[in-house]
Amino acid sequence: MPGAGYGLAAREPLRAGDDVVGVPRAPLALTPEVALRKSVLGAAMERQGVPAWSALAMFLAEVDAGLHAEDEEAPWLAPYVAALPREVGGALEWSEIVQSEARDPFTLAPSYAETLEGSTLAQGARSRLQSAQQSWIELDDLVYAAEAEGTLAKGLISQERLVWAFSILLSRLIRLPALNQEALVPWADMCNHAPGLGGAATFDFDAGSGLVTLRAARDYEPGEQVFASYGEKSSGDLLCSYGFTSTSRTYEDDVFPMALGVSADDPLADAKVAVLEEAARKGVGSRYPLRANALPEGALPYAAFVASRPASAEECRAVAGRTLYAPFGRMGDELVRLGHEELLRAVRACLAAFKTTFEEDKAVCGAWANADSTGAPFVSAAALQDRSAAIAFVKVRERQILLSTENYLRGTLRNGL
Repeated sequence: MPGAGYGLAAREPLRAGDDVVGVPRAPLALTPEVALRKSVLGAAMERQGVPAWSALAMFLAEVDAGLHAEDEEAPWLAPYVAALPREVGGALEWSEIVQSEARDPFTLAPSYAETLEGSTLAQGARSRLQSAQQSWIELDDLVYAAEAEGTLAKGLISQERLVWAFSILLSRLIRLPALNQEALVPWADMCNHAPGLGGAATFDFDAGSGLVTLRAARDYEPGEQVFASYGEKSSGDLLCSYGFTSTSRTYEDDVFPMALGVSADDPLADAKVAVLEEAARKGVGSRYPLRANALPEGALPYAAFVASRPASAEECRAVAGRTLYAPFGRMGDELVRLGHEELLRAVRACLAAFKTTFEEDKAVCGAWANADSTGAPFVSAAALQDRSAAIAFVKVRERQILLSTENYLRGTLRNGL
């Protein structure tokens, strides 16, 4: 597909609701059960209670190492794995190279850590690296024991190979709601993502036919690329997990999740934190996804409570009743003003946390900054030079959201709410 690598295209007219793809679950879908049954370490992983994701990664690494080349039940498996990319571009490839040229696969490289500071990409990358490290810890003893027993050749299943497998799983696993599990589904995993398609464009298992299916979310003409939905994921989420990002300045799923909290300097900080902890148990969140065009629901009442000035700890609960647990109209003008001011302070703190300037990131983007006119909605960041541009582009989008929110809040306060 031009500008998007491999993809699925309609060979004949398709109408919304038509079946697009039907892949037999058996023997083609690589599920956790298949991984445990076929893996050299399957029995050991089952005894250990290794999570499904780790079991899939181990088996994928084994296939990559050539241990299942003669699998008569699934002769397609080795060629499929051999065709998978060696680099995806996602966060698991942003780890550190130490002076010896050996790789520390679970530590964010200093150059990336500095570049990502202030961006949601920093936490997104670190959380994925930590998850991969936890999986390696779960598997390391099993690999060592198998090597000692002679079941596995020493060094065949290395950290590097497993990190590659983790990266492939992050970018290619397909969620099958009917089975409440994830699986690698060859050929189906070539279907590219598009926003706004909703649940109608997701893969699932059809028990009647035994197929993993995808139905068209809209009409397609012959030759047109057919898309699936990977879910509502921001450009940063797509980049961290899938190794590509949107090139659109108006990508509808882009958000900046902003955390709100009580200042340590607040004289009633302990009392407010206790109230907010109780509110959290009732489902009141402290992170709010900012978008370019509106404040997220709940952000203003939460900010108003954080910025409120009750006279005592007892009065904190009364303020919570007018903010966290009440309709907007019950807050009163003073709390509304304080809420807007607190949100403006939080937005400005987020903007100040970036260590590169807006103009510097736009310069790194290069042609990406004007990519709306190219016709390619997403661009892969597997190549190193594209990775830098993709990261810069996400940071530009994040600051555009923050700047838009800042302008809205300033205007609202200036105009007297």
